[in-house]
Amino acid sequence: MKMTETIKPTLEEASVKEEKSLDSVLQNDENEKSQENKEINIVIEETKETNSIDPWTHKGNFPCWWLTLVLIFGPLLLLMRIICLFIIFSVSYIMAKIGLAGLGANDQPLTGWRWYLQQFIFVNFKLVGACLGVWVVKKGKQASAQDAPLLVVAPHSTFVDWLVVGHTKSSPVAKSELADMTMFGAIGRLIQTVWVNREADDSKKETARLIHKRSSESGWPQTLIFPEGTNTNGQALVQFRTGAFATAKPIQPVVLSFPNKVDTLTWTWIQRFKAHHLLFFTLITPITIISVEFLKVLTPTKEEEEQPRIFAQRTQSVISQHLQIPAVNVSIKDALSARRDLKDRNDIADQIVVSKKHQHASNASIDFVGNLTFGI
Repeated sequence: MKMTETIKPTLEEASVKEEKSLDSVLQNDENEKSQENKEINIVIEETKETNSIDPWTHKGNFPCWWLTLVLIFGPLLLLMRIICLFIIFSVSYIMAKIGLAGLGANDQPLTGWRWYLQQFIFVNFKLVGACLGVWVVKKGKQASAQDAPLLVVAPHSTFVDWLVVGHTKSSPVAKSELADMTMFGAIGRLIQTVWVNREADDSKKETARLIHKRSSESGWPQTLIFPEGTNTNGQALVQFRTGAFATAKPIQPVVLSFPNKVDTLTWTWIQRFKAHHLLFFTLITPITIISVEFLKVLTPTKEEEEQPRIFAQRTQSVISQHLQIPAVNVSIKDALSARRDLKDRNDIADQIVVSKKHQHASNASIDFVGNLTFGI
């Protein structure tokens, strides 16, 4: 009997301990689930925030004080700047034709007098910027071609981003359509531009081969690349292409910013003004500022050498954090899709307007004193 009484408390204590242990486990499970839910919510919120970012649309507005300023100074500035641009481009074209005469394949770094003509063209790039009223402010130190054979420039958001070519004395990667233009083609060949046809896979492979070749040999100018591959509104960094990062060579990020009160430069996929409008607005503006900042050289890790996408993402993250703007996982395909969607919406809106006009016209009538009435 005593033995039974002794065992009972022990069993009860064991039961209580098991219940407490079970409660503790359940409580821990609930805490873990709660933490997981919080993490999931954070991810969902971040995804929603990223999806809400539109890097393709720009709405330009001009304040009254700017309109007054350009009405006073604009006409004189426009005339002077157009004359200067004509002279600079004409001289550059003539020098480019002289430099290219008898050159042949142009697959080696320029030397001798051709190199001096190439440097002359780089100087003319700076003069073109001055004629546009663009004041370039440089920050940081540009690395040498030995330390960083590749310059990665972002964001690519204006029609004058190419001015950085003259200030870095580098050979850009540019779309092949420019090579077919008489003046730009000749000037581009003298500064040894790498031409790429974005729609042809063979052209992309040849471009990658040329970039790798130049970054591995001495004597070449640094290769300048806009890794986004297209223009944006500068409010976010879109996905970086891997071409510059597949070389497994060190790169130097170059950050562009535009600390202006009035934006006459932004050129993207969906906006009211076209490139020639922006050129006109910039020509009549007294001064426009572009900040060019050189960041620290980035060297790929072993993993990044094998997977260029990771190196591209790290570089995008570095520039994104420096500018304090988001990085989004969209590309030129999304820009084309956004433009198509806008065109479809506009077409539908036009159809609705036309149908309403027809409806109003059918309901309209002329009363006996000649007044127009609308079915009232």
